Amino acid sequence: MVRGTCLLRYLLHEEIKGFINF
Repeated sequence: MVRGTCLLRYLLHEEIKGFINF
């Protein structure tokens, strides 16, 4: 469960970085 949360948080972070770069 914690692992899934970490993965979700990582994906969200990448999503935010991509949005900022865009």
